[in-house]
Amino acid sequence: MKYLNEQSTQFTRVGEDHARSLMEELGYTVPPRSVIVSEVYVCEETQYQLGEEVIEGADNQLYVAIQAVGGADVVNVDESGRTNTVSEVTFDDQDYVLEGVYENEDNARTYARLVFEGESVEDAEDALDAEVVDAEEDLEAAEESEEE
Repeated sequence: MKYLNEQSTQFTRVGEDHARSLMEELGYTVPPRSVIVSEVYVCEETQYQLGEEVIEGADNQLYVAIQAVGGADVVNVDESGRTNTVSEVTFDDQDYVLEGVYENEDNARTYARLVFEGESVEDAEDALDAEVVDAEEDLEAAEESEEE
């Protein structure tokens, strides 16, 4: 937005925040700020934008924060009009595949699981099940040694 600078009679650029406040002061209805989403993760026909936060869950799996795209969000498209979707990410120099949508009850945030690219989702779930079985066997062995 440009406006006439009273002192120099030249046009001067103003920032978006200043322009929005000027428009509001003049009585205009200012549309909500739009967020431009460059790449989208799609799961079950819902679009999500990736966040910066990566956490380790109780199951020793990594999860990346995601947020549903909607409302005033603008999704970038390529020259053919298709949405740029992402299904793989790199974190700590490792390639991961995004899988599923998970709600965290502790902080009311939504996450997608990062599955190491070398293993399939089924392999990750099998490894997790094996860890649970090993933990249960260790617990039973500890209980038996306490009884003796």
